[in-house]
Order: sequence, then structure tokens, then C-alpha cells
Amino acid sequence: MTADDRGASGRSPVDRVLRWALLGTLVGSLVILGFGTLAVYRDAPPIPDRVVSPAGELLYTGADIRAGKELFQREDLMDFGSLYGNGAYFGPDWNTDYLIRERDAVREAQATGLYGQPWNALDSAQQASVDEAVTHELKANRFSDRTLTLTDAQAAAYLASRDHYRGLFSDGDRTLGLPAGVVRNDREADQLTAFFGWTAWTSVALRPGTDYSYTNNWPYEPSIGNEPTQGTWFWSWASIVGTILLLIGAWWVYRRAIAPVGRAESAAHVAAPSPAAELEATPSQRWTWAWFLIVPLLLLLQGLVGTVIAHYYAERTGFFGIDLAALLPFHVLRAWHLQLAIAWIAAAWLGAGLFLAPLIGGRAPRWQRFLTIALLAAVVIVVLGALVGVFVGVMTDMGPLWFWFGNQGLEYLQLGRIFQIGLFVGLLIWAAVLLRAFWPGLRAARSWTRVEHLLLYAAASIGLVYAFGMIPPLAVEPSPTLTDYWRWWVVHLWVEGTFEFFTVAAIGYALLRMRLISRLLVERIIYFELILVLGSGILGMGHHFYWVGEPALWVALGGMFSMAEVIPLVFLLVRAWHELRLVRAAGEAFPQKLAFGFFTAAAAWNFVGDSYFEHGQFLTSAHGHASMFGAFGMLALGLVYFAVRSMVPSDRWSDRLGIWALVSFNAAIVLWLVLNLLPVGIPQLFATIENGFAYARSLAFYDTVVFFQWARLPGDLAYLAGALLLIIDLYRKFWLWRDARLARTHRRPGAVQAAPLHP
Repeated sequence: MTADDRGASGRSPVDRVLRWALLGTLVGSLVILGFGTLAVYRDAPPIPDRVVSPAGELLYTGADIRAGKELFQREDLMDFGSLYGNGAYFGPDWNTDYLIRERDAVREAQATGLYGQPWNALDSAQQASVDEAVTHELKANRFSDRTLTLTDAQAAAYLASRDHYRGLFSDGDRTLGLPAGVVRNDREADQLTAFFGWTAWTSVALRPGTDYSYTNNWPYEPSIGNEPTQGTWFWSWASIVGTILLLIGAWWVYRRAIAPVGRAESAAHVAAPSPAAELEATPSQRWTWAWFLIVPLLLLLQGLVGTVIAHYYAERTGFFGIDLAALLPFHVLRAWHLQLAIAWIAAAWLGAGLFLAPLIGGRAPRWQRFLTIALLAAVVIVVLGALVGVFVGVMTDMGPLWFWFGNQGLEYLQLGRIFQIGLFVGLLIWAAVLLRAFWPGLRAARSWTRVEHLLLYAAASIGLVYAFGMIPPLAVEPSPTLTDYWRWWVVHLWVEGTFEFFTVAAIGYALLRMRLISRLLVERIIYFELILVLGSGILGMGHHFYWVGEPALWVALGGMFSMAEVIPLVFLLVRAWHELRLVRAAGEAFPQKLAFGFFTAAAAWNFVGDSYFEHGQFLTSAHGHASMFGAFGMLALGLVYFAVRSMVPSDRWSDRLGIWALVSFNAAIVLWLVLNLLPVGIPQLFATIENGFAYARSLAFYDTVVFFQWARLPGDLAYLAGALLLIIDLYRKFWLWRDARLARTHRRPGAVQAAPLHP
């Protein structure tokens, strides 16, 4: 048994400490998450049975609120605007839009009652006095015995808002970019108004027993007293201090417990060069080409859709004069954009897992080729069905079938429930297919803690955690608070938890195959990553708890731990770069340069992309683009090139087009951030602080940054150029591989060799 085997088996004190620390982190994090879940259910804003005027006149009912919530999802208004800041940033934040209308109505009533003049005619002292009265009126919680009683001014605001939304959702608004016919009749518009009115109430009315609203005074609107609570400031600073301490602590652990292994290896230079790049692929591995050739097509389609979406911000009334919004509304394209991102990244990951399976198991089990093809067919059906369902669900009346086959209307979870179930089942089948293929290698390892096991656990967790996005499974959840809570399980725990787990495990195993890093070092870093991912990925959800009214302590927990989860991956790549320099200094060949370049980009953008903390504005989009494409997308492409390089003969291989694609993709992210997302997001943040959230999300603000919306185009062109280079490169390599394989088969008919076992 080698030293690596002893370390991997957990006989070293360091490895035992890492294992126990992982177990303790998992248990502790789940306990805290369980506590948070109970708190969210306990503290969710109540939905009244009746909403009435002071005279007892019925304005709307709880059934109207629930119906409005369903309409909000059915019409995918979360992909046009947002709710509580969650969703798209093109249109208004809907509850804030209603809240400002309500504020203005109460303002005029108070100004007339106190001074006999309109609010705009008052001097600053009088306006301040009126606003104080407005704050008192709006923040008073008049909910009792399942009935919410509005003031006369609030009731008048509801009736005026009802008329406004009837016209808006029936006739549309070209200047806003909203097409006509969102609702079928006035009754549906009234239900949407009831839903917006109730969510606005939750945003401003004081939670009983506290001095803040059900949403911690979110949105930020000083004119109605919606300002950060005192605890928010304290815990925000505590988050910054805690993040710094975590970074220092992580670096100390790495230097004391993990880095010494790497230093010893470097001194002895035991890291051998990468083996010959090409291998005799098994039948199932050959079929992964189909997966890899679909990836760039989906990537290009996503980029084209994203380019059109970005253009809508610059020219809301058309697409270079063409009224494209009538045929392809913004919210349909945005839903496609997000689902296509998930589709091509998932296709790359699933295909890469199926390619790695015979390497880990030492052979391809029976029916592996059939299962590889069947899974691909299932993925194609789910993707096409979801894209068609999103369009049909928004553009036509599907009746009750919208929930199952149309558009779920939730950001990142737009696809209909049938397609959600199909994706969930497909991910589980993928994990099962990997297990049966991995099994001979896993059994030979005689340890459940090796990197191959961890890769399998990561694959299984992707499917399992996705299931939480389907709570409740058979109907629409009436409470937006609970809906968004479980949606964040997918957006945060799925994407930023299990995806991070898979990222480190996959890159770690690839570096192990490249023989840049030893098994002992890889496994220690992966365990270290798991400790931080499970701790930070689970506790990092806490910053979403804050927006639904939980104590500001969650801001510190969420922000601090979210930042920590990216640290070990950086350590892993830094170590790999050090070893690569040794390989180059020795004049040894390293055929996996292209995959390694994508892995490096993934680690870099993973760190940068996780550094943005903002809510409901363009800075959040900066975080999304740098993390989703920069981290997980680059990883996906790195895995594709790792597999492809392993099959294409060296004499037919060229890195040139792939390198240019890598450069184009990185340039695209930089251009997006520098020319568009940050120049819009930073002024938008200051606009929020100075004038409130509603203004920062209004056309009045967006009209001041039109130049930077047009400046999105260079980044989009760089992305599309990278996509075209990727298509040309991968399809060219496929034909070169096919020709080489046919030549080899002609010389040695029937020769099929199992892929080599893991090193």
C-alpha cells in the first residue's frame, strides 16, 4: 500500500480530522437549515380571507390573492419584472410598483387633509410632515380575525390600481416592453391586482411584535419608512469581518494540513507527466460525442437569445424597428435563456460523467451504450418540450394544463412540472448509470472516501436536491414566501451547493487523470472543499431568509459562508499550476492544456462571480453571469475538451481554435462586466439609496443608462464568436477522430479495448 493509499483510506490524523469535520459540518448545517425552515413557515405573512374598506366593503378575498399568484406564474411575469426583487430586472418590481401607487394615493389624501393642498404644492417641511403621516398609516397593521382592513386612502389606491392594471395587462405598454393580452379578461387583471396589493402590504406593514415589516422593510423606500433595520447594519459589518476571518482560517488550514503534501511531492517531483492523451474508446464513450456535439449548438442558441434579450433593454419598442416583442416577448426569451444555460451545461456534465465511467470502472458494463443513447434522447425531449411549453404556456390559453406542460413562471424553474419531473428522473438515472459503471473500480478501491466515490456522490446530489424545487408537487404554493424559499433550494443549494461539489470533484479527478496532483492531495482538498461547500452552501442560503423577514443575523451567516465555498478550488488550481510548471521545466509533454485552461478560468470566475452581493438589480446579474457561465459553464467546456482530447489522436489534434474560443468567452465576461453590468449596476445601487428601489427599477432610471445597455453588444459578439469557434472546433475534431478510428478499424478490424483504470 502506498502513502497515497494510506492517506486516502483515512489512516493519517489529518484525514481523520477532515472526515470528522465534514460530518460535524454536515450535521450542524442541517440543524441550522432545519431551524431556518421552521422559522420561514412559522413567520410567512398571513393571507387574509377578506380585504375590506373601513366601512366593511369587500375589496378582494384570499381566493383572489391565490388566483393572482397562479396568474403571476402562468404568465411568467417573474421573467419580465420581479417580486420582492426576485426575478428579471427589465420590468418593474411588481409589489413595489403597487406600493408606490398606494403611497402616492395616501400622500395626496394626507396632504389634502392636513394642509388642503396637493403634496407637490407643499414646502419641504410640510412634505416631511405628510410623509411621516403616510409612513404611520401604511405601517399600521390592521390584520385581525383573518380580515385585513385598509384605510379609505388605501382602498381608493386599490381601486385606482385595479383600473391601471386592467389597462396595462390587457392593452400592453410598448414603452415598457410589455405585450398586449397578458390577461384574458378584467377578472384576471383584478386577481393580479389583489396579489400585488397583498404583497405590497407585506412589504410595509409591521410584523406583530416588531418594528419592521414582514420583509424586513424591503423594498428600500425611505419615503414610507422602509429603511434597513438596526440589526442589518451590525450584521452586515459582522459578515465582512467574519468573511475575512474565514479566508484567513481557510488559508491557515490549507498551509498547515494540506500544502505540506504538495511541497513534499514537488521536492521529490513525484508527479509524473500526463499519460498518452488518446485512448481506445469504448462504444459508450464513442457515443458521448453526440452529447458533446449538442453542447455548442445549445450554447450558441442561448447566446443568440441572450443577445436579443440584452437589446430589449436598449430598444424597448422594437428590435431595430421590428416589433419583435409581439411574437417573442421578453419574458419568453428570458425563460429560454435560463433553461438553455441549464441544458447545455447539464449536457456537458452528463456526457462527461458517462465518458469518465469506464475510466473509473475499468470497463464498460453491458447496455452502457444503450443507456448513453437513451439518456441523450430523454434530455433532448425534456429540453425541446420545456422550450415549447414555455412559449405555448405564455402565448396561448392552456387552461389547467399550464402547470404541467406550460411555464411554471419561476426564475430558473420555468419548465412545466412534467418536464421538471422528467429532468429529475433523468438525473437520478444518470447517477444510477454511473454507479453501475463505476462499481468495479469503486469495489477495488476498498474505501468509500476516494475521489471516484466523491464524484459519484456529487452526481447523485445534483438530482436529489433538484427535487426540492417541486414542493408542493401537485399544485401551486399560495404563499410567495414559501414558493421562493424552495425555489432558492434550487438556485442556491442546487447551483451553489451540489454544482460546487461536482465542480471540485470533477476538476480534482481530471487533474488526477492528468497526473498533475497526487490522489492524497486531491482528496484532502476535496474534503476541505466539502466542509466549506456543505457549510457555506447550506448556511449561505441564510441571506435569502433575510428578504422574507427573518432576523438580520442571516445576512451575516449567508454572506460570510457564501464567499467561503469557492476557496479550496482556487487552492487546487494553484497547486496544479505549480506542478504544471515543473512538468514544463522538465520538458515533458502535457496534452491536456486546453481542458486545463478552461478549468483555470472556471476557478477564477468562481471566485470573482461569488463576490457580488446585491438584490434585484444589475449587480445581481453580474454575479449570475460570472458564476453561472464563468464558473459552471467553463467547467462544462473543460470537461468536454478533457474527454475529446482523450479520444482524438495527437497527430490530428490542435489547440488553436479551442484557445481562441476560451479567449473569446473570457473576453465576453469581462466586456459584459466592464461595459454593461457594472456601469448599470453601480449607478442603480446609488439610485436606490438616493431615490428608492422603485425609481432604480423604473424607465426614468433606465433611460439614463441607455448607452451602457447598447454597450452590451461587444460582449455578446465575443460570446457568439466563441460559440462559433467552439462549433467549428468540436465538429472538426469529431470528423478527424472518426477518420482516424475508421483507419484503425480497417487495419485492426474488431479491435475494441477497455479504457484504462484510474491511476
